[in-house]
Amino acid sequence: MCPKIGVNAFSYSPILPFGKACDYIWQYEDIVRLSEEDKYVKEKYGHIIPYIQLKEFNREYINRNCGAGWKYIVIDPQFYVHPCVMADPKKILW
Repeated sequence: MCPKIGVNAFSYSPILPFGKACDYIWQYEDIVRLSEEDKYVKEKYGHIIPYIQLKEFNREYINRNCGAGWKYIVIDPQFYVHPCVMADPKKILW
């Protein structure tokens, strides 16, 4: 759907063990499934999903602003927009 509405870059993230999911304990099967889903998404949507190369993780890159709210946003399952995945989910900002 994203390319059809003019989105030229998209990123996604699995539910990671922080925030509301901090008590989740990853099992081997979870990692295998996540890897399979990641491969599927890359094959289907790789043309619009940017990937970070290791060379980008140099000292200059790490010292930059994180981009929360101006470069990146998070849209939760209720379609509320937050500046960061670490933002307090109880505070709806936009």
